[in-house]
Amino acid sequence: MRWLVLLFALPLLFTQCTQDRQKSTPDTFPELSEAMLTDYWSLFPSQATYQGIRSHDTLITLPNEAHRESVRSFAHGYLHQLSQFEVDSLPTQQQMEFQVMHNLLQKLVWQVDTLQEHAWNAAYYNVGPSTGMLLKGRFAPLKERLLAIYDRLPYISEYYAMAQQQLTRPTKEHIEMGIQQNEGTLALVRDELADSLAAADLDNAVKAQFQERIDNAVAAIKGYLAFLEQQLATRQDFASFRLGEELYNKLFAYELVSAYTPEELLAVAEAQLEETHIKMLRLTQKLWPNYYDEPLASLDFSHIQRLIDT
Repeated sequence: MRWLVLLFALPLLFTQCTQDRQKSTPDTFPELSEAMLTDYWSLFPSQATYQGIRSHDTLITLPNEAHRESVRSFAHGYLHQLSQFEVDSLPTQQQMEFQVMHNLLQKLVWQVDTLQEHAWNAAYYNVGPSTGMLLKGRFAPLKERLLAIYDRLPYISEYYAMAQQQLTRPTKEHIEMGIQQNEGTLALVRDELADSLAAADLDNAVKAQFQERIDNAVAAIKGYLAFLEQQLATRQDFASFRLGEELYNKLFAYELVSAYTPEELLAVAEAQLEETHIKMLRLTQKLWPNYYDEPLASLDFSHIQRLIDT
């Protein structure tokens, strides 16, 4: 599944474009699928970068309410369009695609309105993964990849400023994770990106502007790290990092798209594990005489391990 954020400075425009497109449902399901995927890449450009969609490499997510509202508009609009198709009348492959799309859209709404990870997960905010993919990827010459990063860098300061505003009920554990991960991002931008810039075939004027943008991004990352450290040192009312049974079960259902509850799936796994152990014991008993002269007075897992190590 290839289908993650709002284009900087275009929240209202994007929402309007999505709404305009959703006023009329495409005639065929493949057309709807393609339209939804196109809008998804625009809404979530980092995911497009991960999937090799190069047209979105210069874009970065700004984590704010305008973005979340665009996610809602996108999801509700396409859920409505999906409802115009009789799923049972579609070919089998398109029925499967329908279910994947429907699950994704419902999950997006649930993530924004119910899970609300943006409010408690400090590790949610990190420009490192997509920047690192652009810097270290081999899909294009270094100069081309650097110029894509160059266009993204001006938005990092606002990105981390918004992150501090959104993080209203953080968990201690996710703050610690956010610090650890963004320290890695700091090293990536401050050191690795600067080293690649020095080696790139760019004129000195561009390199000077590039380094200025790197310095601003480094300051923004350091600012976020200082904010997290301050939260860690002074905050007394951390939220629990545990989702709780209700949220976990819902997340489980969206992520695995399974008819089983977590408890049912665990029971199935445990039963299969027991069956596998029985088969391994029987096979060990059968193979033992081929490798050892000593008889088996009893049989346990230590004999399985001994046979495996032979």
